[in-house]
Amino acid sequence: MAFSELHLLRCFPQFDDFSNVEELDANRDFAMQMSLLDGVRQQPSEGLWLCFPDDKEAELAVDAWPGQAYQSATITTIAEAVRSIGGEPQEPLGAAAAAAGERVVRALGLTAAPPRADLAKPLPTPCLQLIVQPGNGGPMEDWMNLEKLYQPSVPMVILNGALDKVRTGYYPALFYPEFAKCATRFYSDFEAAYYLRPLGGIGWLFRVYPEPWQLVRQQRDDLQLIETFERRPMLGDAVARLRGGVAQ
Repeated sequence: MAFSELHLLRCFPQFDDFSNVEELDANRDFAMQMSLLDGVRQQPSEGLWLCFPDDKEAELAVDAWPGQAYQSATITTIAEAVRSIGGEPQEPLGAAAAAAGERVVRALGLTAAPPRADLAKPLPTPCLQLIVQPGNGGPMEDWMNLEKLYQPSVPMVILNGALDKVRTGYYPALFYPEFAKCATRFYSDFEAAYYLRPLGGIGWLFRVYPEPWQLVRQQRDDLQLIETFERRPMLGDAVARLRGGVAQ
């Protein structure tokens, strides 16, 4: 299986909320630490592509983790990675409009700013692509660009990519037809390697590949196993089971 999904949420007993910046920071730091693990670290080390959602997150990864062991991986962005394999990434509407405006200005000879083609620098050949928090908290084009980035010979692992939003109709097909087609065509084959999700403040849906899915109820001092599943249950069904289930 060339696709996998790592879905981890910070876990607090009171199910506290946390900001998007905190989530970005946590995912970035976790990805950098994960890059040294056996099975993730590649030979040569630059064969591991750490693909962040934008230039700022990639820069923060470099600044916050300056050690040679961390920097030996290829730290890039989703858009830059797509360009490096000869593709053209989709850009958010505002960014696309700004880029079009820059091209018009350059055509009129009003600026000497370099074109975006200078960003399409070659990257080392990938052996593994680790995608860090695409789409979630950012533009949906991140998710669509991953289909352009995917190569059958290169495993792709998505860390906290909010694929529940992608696959469960959070973005209605009526308003986002191309995105809906992408979700059905590309994301339906991803396998959850690690998944932990709070459910309505009363329990959790948990899985570590290749074990079954586990539905557990949150109690005052511990967790109570309610049921296990070979296939992932629908979230609504899991919540209903928690409200009326009997422990196994």
